[in-house]
Amino acid sequence: MANNKRHKYSHPGKSIFIHDDTSLLTLLPEHQYLPNSDQSQVYLLLKITKANPDFNKKVYVPLIPDYAIFIYIRGHYFYLKLGWCSLYQVIIYYWADYDSDPKFTQIIATQIESDQLSSL
Repeated sequence: MANNKRHKYSHPGKSIFIHDDTSLLTLLPEHQYLPNSDQSQVYLLLKITKANPDFNKKVYVPLIPDYAIFIYIRGHYFYLKLGWCSLYQVIIYYWADYDSDPKFTQIIATQIESDQLSSL
């Protein structure tokens, strides 16, 4: 049975990206104002082709808690999800590595950090 809350995006010869819409996404009060620099707890500043820049030729991309994706990179299937730590006022990153399991049933490694996925 198909899951109508998941949307697949792919390009020939590149990774497959599946966006999971099962959670209700909510902006944080911290999203109300764009930061004055390229450092932010709730935004990433990225260069995106064909997008009008917000700051320093880059675009602010909001990091929204409960946003989740499934992705296949370099022979591994991953589940990635954003969360919010109200105690420290930071976005937390959850990832799970399912190795070569396309059904996402056997996790071989997982971690929750506020490290912008550098632990991955």
